[in-house]
Amino acid sequence: MKVLIKLAQLYAAVGFGLAVVVHVVSFYRAPPGGQTLWSALNFGLLPLVWFTFFARPKLGHSARRDFKAYFLTYSPKWLNYITLLVMVYGFAVYIYFQVLSPNSLTETNGSLLFWRGWSGNWMALFCLCLWVYTIMGELRRRGAGFNCPNGHEVSRDDAFCSTCGSKIQAPSVAT
Repeated sequence: MKVLIKLAQLYAAVGFGLAVVVHVVSFYRAPPGGQTLWSALNFGLLPLVWFTFFARPKLGHSARRDFKAYFLTYSPKWLNYITLLVMVYGFAVYIYFQVLSPNSLTETNGSLLFWRGWSGNWMALFCLCLWVYTIMGELRRRGAGFNCPNGHEVSRDDAFCSTCGSKIQAPSVAT
């Protein structure tokens, strides 16, 4: 799982970088690659989204009420802010393209507005994936998941396993 998370991080970072380059270039001219580039970036998100849903149960603790806060404790604050900034900007550009642009329905993949709109979406989604995989890597690296004596996943805070009822031993600290 650790190798898959690292590969997903790399994949998301490359996709994010490519989306940023396409976005910057789209302010001056249509990026080279046309329909092929558009398809690669759009369909390139599918494996990342699939892997996110595949990997989340492996993290454990997703049934906790405070899962979001628990999840965010493993993310560096600077990464949280950058992800939020990129997502707000990316989705704002995409919404402008889709809703507020008078020609959004007739835009072709040769127009600059078309590329700016879609690249905003790609930047936001690839950045979000990169953020999620960075947190997943930290969770795995720190050994965030605990198991009861029978192998069921439990929280660090649990005294008893919710599945089988066995007592949870606090993990020993190596000295």
